[in-house]
Amino acid sequence: MEALCIQLMFQLGVRIEESVALKFSDIEYGKIAIQRMEEKVLVFDGKSFKSAGVQIVEHLKKENDSEYRFILLTDVAKEIIRKAKLLNPDGEFIFERNGERLTARAVTYWLSKYCRDAGVTYKSPHCTRRTTASRLSNEGLPLDMIRDILGQVDEKTTLGYIYNPNTEQENLDIMNKALNSSNKKNKKN
Repeated sequence: MEALCIQLMFQLGVRIEESVALKFSDIEYGKIAIQRMEEKVLVFDGKSFKSAGVQIVEHLKKENDSEYRFILLTDVAKEIIRKAKLLNPDGEFIFERNGERLTARAVTYWLSKYCRDAGVTYKSPHCTRRTTASRLSNEGLPLDMIRDILGQVDEKTTLGYIYNPNTEQENLDIMNKALNSSNKKNKKN
């Protein structure tokens, strides 16, 4: 189940705290509503704040100006959710194991384990958002749409998430295509 959660994070660009709070009832008309998240519970013992576990809250990160957002479901995202439903037919949350909702901590652990087992450098769950944003940008999705998908207010923040995912050869191919086509146009004039 954790692997499906990680895969869906790459498809949706959601925060890990949002992914583990997704419910089957959030899906409607080919979209999924991102409207709640897992949040750490802190208690004050008279001297300092101590962790008291986690809870699901019906809001998103505080800096968002929206209470929720909708993300279009890709074909792959729909297939991941279908598989989760087969594994968890009676669950309220999409990602449950034995009737218990997966936590962000558990999914982070499994992401680390999968990276280690595959022999790749560990990347945090937050890096899945950067990968998603970069892939969407690379394929030409407008910046304002990427910002909305990520649930960010400022496009400058979104720009900070986008990196060039191309190899050096892919960049050279793009440059040759762009610059050679402009040279051909100039020669005709």
